[in-house]
Amino acid sequence: MRAIRFKPNLISLAVLSTLSLSMHSMSQDTSSSVRGKVMTDDGRTVTNATVTITHENTGRQVDTAVNESGVFVVNGLRVGGPYTIEVDTTEFTDTTLNDVFLVQGNNTNFNFTVGSTVVLEEVMVTGSRVDRQPGRDFSADDITKSASIDRDLRDTLKRNPLAVLDGDEFSVAGANPRTNAFVVDGIRQNDNFGLNSNGYPTQRSPISLDAVESVSLNVAPYSVTQGGFTGGQINVITKSGTNELTGSVFYEFTDDSMAGDKVAGENYEGLISEETTWGVSAGFPIIQDTLFGFLSYEKFDKPLNPEFGPAGSGLANESNVTQADWDRIDSIAQQTYGLASIGSYATKPVEEDEKILAKIDWQISDDHRLAATYQHTLGNRTNLVSSNPFSLNASSYWYDKEEELETFVMIANSDWSDVFSTEVKLGYKDTTTNQQPFYDLGIGQVAVRSSSGTVNFGVDQYRQANRLNNQTTEFLFKGNYLLGDHQITFGYNYENVDVFNLFVPAAKGSWSFSSIDDFENGLVDRFNYSNAASGNAEDAAASFSMVTNTFFIEDLWTVTDKLDINYGIRYEQISMPDSPATNQNFVNRYGFDNSSTFDGESMILPRIGFDYTVTDDFVLSGGIGKFSGGSPLVWMSNSYSNDGQSALTYFGGWDPTWPIDFAQVPADATAGLVGGDGLVNAVSPNFDIPYDWRYSLRAETYWDIPLLSDSVEIAAEVMIKHNKNDVRWVDLSRRYIGEDGTGRTVYETYDPLTQSNTDRYDLMLTNAQDDGKSTIFTLSMANDWSNGWSMFTSYTYQDVTEGTQGSSSTARSNYQYPVTRYDRNGTTLGPGYWQSEHRFTLSLNWEKELFSGYETSVNMFYEARSGRPLSWVLGSYRDGGLGDQPSLQGSDAYLPYIPVDANDPNVAYGWGLDYDTLMSAVNEIGLGGHAGDIVPRGVDTQPWIRSLDLNISQEIPGFTDEHRGVVTLSFVNVLNMLNDDWGVYRSQSFNNKILVDHDYDPASGVYTYSVPFGQQGLETKNWDRVNPERSVWQLKLGLRYNF
Repeated sequence: MRAIRFKPNLISLAVLSTLSLSMHSMSQDTSSSVRGKVMTDDGRTVTNATVTITHENTGRQVDTAVNESGVFVVNGLRVGGPYTIEVDTTEFTDTTLNDVFLVQGNNTNFNFTVGSTVVLEEVMVTGSRVDRQPGRDFSADDITKSASIDRDLRDTLKRNPLAVLDGDEFSVAGANPRTNAFVVDGIRQNDNFGLNSNGYPTQRSPISLDAVESVSLNVAPYSVTQGGFTGGQINVITKSGTNELTGSVFYEFTDDSMAGDKVAGENYEGLISEETTWGVSAGFPIIQDTLFGFLSYEKFDKPLNPEFGPAGSGLANESNVTQADWDRIDSIAQQTYGLASIGSYATKPVEEDEKILAKIDWQISDDHRLAATYQHTLGNRTNLVSSNPFSLNASSYWYDKEEELETFVMIANSDWSDVFSTEVKLGYKDTTTNQQPFYDLGIGQVAVRSSSGTVNFGVDQYRQANRLNNQTTEFLFKGNYLLGDHQITFGYNYENVDVFNLFVPAAKGSWSFSSIDDFENGLVDRFNYSNAASGNAEDAAASFSMVTNTFFIEDLWTVTDKLDINYGIRYEQISMPDSPATNQNFVNRYGFDNSSTFDGESMILPRIGFDYTVTDDFVLSGGIGKFSGGSPLVWMSNSYSNDGQSALTYFGGWDPTWPIDFAQVPADATAGLVGGDGLVNAVSPNFDIPYDWRYSLRAETYWDIPLLSDSVEIAAEVMIKHNKNDVRWVDLSRRYIGEDGTGRTVYETYDPLTQSNTDRYDLMLTNAQDDGKSTIFTLSMANDWSNGWSMFTSYTYQDVTEGTQGSSSTARSNYQYPVTRYDRNGTTLGPGYWQSEHRFTLSLNWEKELFSGYETSVNMFYEARSGRPLSWVLGSYRDGGLGDQPSLQGSDAYLPYIPVDANDPNVAYGWGLDYDTLMSAVNEIGLGGHAGDIVPRGVDTQPWIRSLDLNISQEIPGFTDEHRGVVTLSFVNVLNMLNDDWGVYRSQSFNNKILVDHDYDPASGVYTYSVPFGQQGLETKNWDRVNPERSVWQLKLGLRYNF
């Protein structure tokens, strides 16, 4: 039971009625609940009381009687407030509690103690809002006052001690960002397919900040009504209309003149593009006290500038391709091949985003409420604009990645009696990703090499047949029944996800020319073409559905007015009626079918949690629970897309006698498509769904700290997580040879069908040999002062151990790039990919009316965290000695063996390297203790990251006394403004850094180490890049009118 500090204004009256508040965490609810018990001051149960709860802004009034145990409960209440709670008894003092605000997804306890002597007058207690748990629950005011350039909720949520926002990736408790759940009004809006690194189904946040009433971040909620994540759960509640017309209009702007241009002594001009965002929102009554509406609209626009062009083009960076070469290729394309143009390198790319939300709240009666929300988000960004000097891409090669999200959810909350209530939800989500040419010539891809670079035009081969759509339908029924001191919650949830994933490279053809002369003379160097046998690429798309049926029941037991225990069980069952097409060649090779899915998988998820108010100043809470869900669907989709036979490939090369028409693949090439024995991705027939056990204990207390406050909230929490059935990918197309002198497993490529070595790689999703675990500890301190200051500070320690991180959407990348110590097909445990071992945060806020009636607010957020783990690896280039196929030989994934001495027989030296030079670098890094062994994964750490964000806002007069204008300045990375050596974001690409290049001889078992290609010597620093956009300071101006 979480104790809430309540500070009454009428102290003399409050002594007649003692009020105890607690909050019990519930599910991904769209509403709040009030629960409590009425007793006399001498400990007797009051059984003849009526509790009335009134929402002041809509007039909704709910009356409920206490039961034989003196307990009452009201579900389905709007988040926020203000509420008035009245306790009416015929025998004792009546009590009224005003100005109550409720938090989403929490069952808030109000335990009333009434005087045993009859008093005629009513006791009224005016209180502050119910406190949110610092760092977990955030109001609309918290969101508005957080510094944010991108208008993203994650800029507020990163104040949570367990949350780390690193670029686009939002990791909670060190977990894979793809395993988070992002829920808006009860509908999951995370990228459940798993392509986007930001975790959204859209390129920017799918919801406008002005539409959000509150947001919370949960990590270990022990209610069995929750599911679908193994990372964190972000629960968003949108605003609703009231009996008064309220709303806002805003405009925000930033550009390069409002940003820094110097990082660690280096100048960076033109980093920040102009951005404008404007929007309007309004809540209003349609029928007073009965029907309410809310509307929100937001528009974002960011014209971009191309970065590379030929010398003299006026663009920021020079391409190796000359203007003369560009002009000649363009002229040949027009005169020889009949094209109007190849496009331009100087056209402005675009980034834009539009968000719409509409919501209706219908108070059917005091006992029944219906809410319906519609949301539409459409975003687009131009991609494949030239980003390096080696290739100059024409606008016909660029593509617009357009992502569209459309959702609808309807929720009915009903109180059928004083003891029984229900919630019924019907939801639908439709997400579509289209990749369309920026300037469509109606042709395939063409690449022409010049003496100094390459010019690309036409549709990129990977966008010629590339489209994703998934539709989610959800139904939920949940019932709540009050039985004495027990609140029984039970229900059923149905979720169906339909997936259509089209990806066929070079479906319109891809032509490459070795020189401009060859291009002029029609001499094709390489030609690629793939398609379905029918000639219609869509016939090769992955199309399947996955249904999850969930049943749950739990009991929230009020053991005493100090102790709540909730315990329950959740059952999930997966059904997949569609299977990947069986590839008989695969069956003949490996002896099992490639058509396995998650069909029939089921899981029982028990959980128990508690809240115990030991004293008024000391509260314990925690629990034990089993969690599952959140794994990207794309891992399953790979088996449908890569069955080795749906998409066929032409291997015959270009026939010089064929006429060249970039808009038409030659008929002979179409007729020459072959397949049936392509590469296969499969799921192991013995695959088990991953899950984890979580154990947590939280202690909260209030300390009197001299010179600070007499009521500082101190909280400490520890969470332990044990993973089960972690994932890994294995290559079936290799055979065990043995172990070399370092202890590493050596393979050879092997095709059982031909009984010979092979270049093929068939990958299987299966479970890890060893599972990961984590221990997370947080310590926090919070306080509000009466002079307008408030503070929240925290320290978090993470110890995360994991194997394959699953950071990619493709089976090949998930197999190829995770570092390996002893066995490429095994599991290499080490520090988690997203771990931040140490993290300190400080939120400091000040609010004051410097001008009477007009608030000034300053909100600061400081973060210092250790970098992600760093693994030192062996550089690889065409090194197949350990059993890697040519397509997998450039992965830089093998961890290095450290020789015992200069005569270690496992290591030889070449290309300017000797033992002493190697060991000098090894010792400098700190790897010398691993001599005679292969270095473990993640033994080093990338540089610390430090940042300071600041948001300043000032209210100004509006057109009426009730209206306010607001001027806002949002600063990010203020440290860089103070000193360009501060706030620098340094990191290592992919968390791996090459120690030495290697060549392995399987015959002798000797590794030959050499200086990495392109380096003058061995590098020992723990980073390879500075991100200038994230290192410079930036300012955004906001203008708002609230009415």
